Amino acid sequence: MKTIQVRLPERVHKQVKKPAQDEQISLNYYIVTSVANEVTRQATRDFFRGAARRVQPGVVCRSVKRDSGCAGIPERSDKIALMISMAEKSD
Repeated sequence: MKTIQVRLPERVHKQVKKPAQDEQISLNYYIVTSVANEVTRQATRDFFRGAARRVQPGVVCRSVKRDSGCAGIPERSDKIALMISMAEKSD
């Protein structure tokens, strides 16, 4: 595990200290978990953005092959577009 020092503005420190205390976890654990969740959220968003670019609008996938134009997602492309839209609104 890597150790780093992070300087937080007082306002941010107060904002993360309270939820950590409420959950009865260390501030370090709260921050590590928050960073990990954000990294996962961004990776998921990037995955679906890439999938949306590879899927042809209105095509219903019948194959899960990556080179089939369906990005391996057996769903309608309009559902993928909806997920992308929702992910972008959360940014």
